[in-house]
Amino acid sequence: MTLEMYTNLKNLGFFQEINRKFLHCIGLSLEVQVDPTTKQVTLDLIDGRDDDEGFILKAVDEQQQKVFWDFQNDKHLKRIKGLGYIFQASESKRYL
Repeated sequence: MTLEMYTNLKNLGFFQEINRKFLHCIGLSLEVQVDPTTKQVTLDLIDGRDDDEGFILKAVDEQQQKVFWDFQNDKHLKRIKGLGYIFQASESKRYL
């Protein structure tokens, strides 16, 4: 991942919301490091599945949350218009 892509995704609130809404509650955490010298971006998935409560954020950045919400809603509307659904169903359609 480039530094530019990382910065864009961070500014859109992706990392906070991926962690908050999906990963933390199942005991995983996406950690991002940027090397100050090379500017190389490294993503690590931290495994805390042995902790019953999983991870929590120190604080939720409400501005990032709103930016992500607006972006997500726009994308969802476009998927519904273009595809007729938001989430792709599995072949058996047992699970969304």
